[in-house]
Amino acid sequence: MACLGGLTLLLSPRVEAQEAVIVDHTCTDISKIPSEWITKAKSLLRVTYGHTSHGSQLITGMLAFRGNPGSQYYFDYTSSGYHSGVFLNDYSPSGDLGAPDRVTWEALTRQLLNTSGQDRNVVIWSWCGQADTTASDINLYLSLMNQLEIDYPQVKFVYMTGHLVGTGTTGNLNQRNEQIRAFCKANRKILFDFADIESYDPDGQTNFMELKANDACDYDSDGNGSLDRNWATTWIAANPSSELAQLASSCDSCAHSEKLNCILKGRAFWWLMARLAGFDPKALNQKAYVFSGNDFNGDGQSDIAVWRPSNGYWYIKDQGAYHWGTNGDIPVPADYNADGKAEPAVFRPGDGTWYVYYPGTGAYDAWRWGQAGDIPVPGDYDNDGYADVAVYRPQEGMWYIRKSADWGMMSCKWGTGDDIPVPGDYDQDGYADVAVYRPQAGMWYIRKSSDWGMMSCKWGTGDDIPVPNDYDGDGKTDIAVWRPGSGYWFIKDQGTYQWGMLGDVPVCGDYNGDHLADLVIWRPGNGYWHILGQGAYQWGAIGDIPLGQR
Repeated sequence: MACLGGLTLLLSPRVEAQEAVIVDHTCTDISKIPSEWITKAKSLLRVTYGHTSHGSQLITGMLAFRGNPGSQYYFDYTSSGYHSGVFLNDYSPSGDLGAPDRVTWEALTRQLLNTSGQDRNVVIWSWCGQADTTASDINLYLSLMNQLEIDYPQVKFVYMTGHLVGTGTTGNLNQRNEQIRAFCKANRKILFDFADIESYDPDGQTNFMELKANDACDYDSDGNGSLDRNWATTWIAANPSSELAQLASSCDSCAHSEKLNCILKGRAFWWLMARLAGFDPKALNQKAYVFSGNDFNGDGQSDIAVWRPSNGYWYIKDQGAYHWGTNGDIPVPADYNADGKAEPAVFRPGDGTWYVYYPGTGAYDAWRWGQAGDIPVPGDYDNDGYADVAVYRPQEGMWYIRKSADWGMMSCKWGTGDDIPVPGDYDQDGYADVAVYRPQAGMWYIRKSSDWGMMSCKWGTGDDIPVPNDYDGDGKTDIAVWRPGSGYWFIKDQGTYQWGMLGDVPVCGDYNGDHLADLVIWRPGNGYWHILGQGAYQWGAIGDIPLGQR
């Protein structure tokens, strides 16, 4: 992760990398990228990409799903020389990282960036076999790239590994690629890991580089020294109706390799563009905490659903009904198995038992965690993608969290008296933070998981109901309250909105999949859901509990 050329990126305003940006085989599922980041990338970025034959694999893959003007992945490009205002200047500058020598690419980059009025803000150069060289040659490459970054601070330079040559883990090529990876990770660089992408099929379970895979996707399946199988053709044969197989069938010839390899690299290229535009994949897990409590089918949208205490049924609009729980239980839907879907679950206050139902298999789990009087507060406190079983004990102000990562317990004292627990990711690190809202004072007290420091602020008064959520789509939980007397939503640093009236119940969630929490109320008297800007839906009856209610 074969012969690639150059790519330059200029961003305004400048974005400082806090950690390395590594685009590898885990970055090919672009359905995970919110569409706004693709749109933003095409608007902000002006890319120049110098390469020869192997490097064309990225563009070949992109063109296979480019579509028509106006479609999400449509992009404008030129195939030679510099052209202003175009998203991608392909084959520009000419050559690659090793042709005609190991330094000309750097001089051509400077020549382009020194041109008056040029608008390129992303630069990528790729290899065409020349990465299988000496450590000193790679050090020269790294040194030249680093100096370009120093001299052109408003441009983003993308490093790259060299294509596979069939020599495996101990081969020189892998050692040189590891040299590049180590430098990029240690120095917070941007890396398109060309070699890693072509080391895995879409299932991502086997590292074919370790089985002596080459750039054509051939590998040694039985260790006898013969490249007897091809991971790309094998995967297509096993998944003929998949979207990737369909894209590969419409893809042009992929230089030196299989069409599936080109598709994966084209998709990884868009992941890279989204990252450079500001997309943070950590926000995927963060939003899973914010929204997953009522997304029962994993489509990225909160579902309209209620739990009926009188009969223990879960009614999920357009999906069905499940009997789970008894009168007196507290519904605690969340993603307990990291499958991207919320599971119906209840907490039984009488004995502190959690019951989680898995509709796909009919299986269930039961865990004893808590006691009478505890408030259930499930959330992803250890950032492993699984909702953790957790309770807040008001009389002690104690939080007791059973971590799904290692089944260990985490406890802390945070809160007092009549505080309301309001966990959320307030510091944008992917971990749910322990937090409380103190109604009598209108104060929020947040224990940040990123540095264990305290964040506090006054926001709310009297009978306000806390409704923290991610209202601006930045992957961070926002402090907010809903005022029952007037129906006003007060969202810190964002604004005030009137939606609802006395007697309504505020509900949290993202009901249209735009990664922004919506303003939603449920009206108990008639069972109507009112979603700002989307409509009204009748779902539920008197006595039901809307799922998504704080």
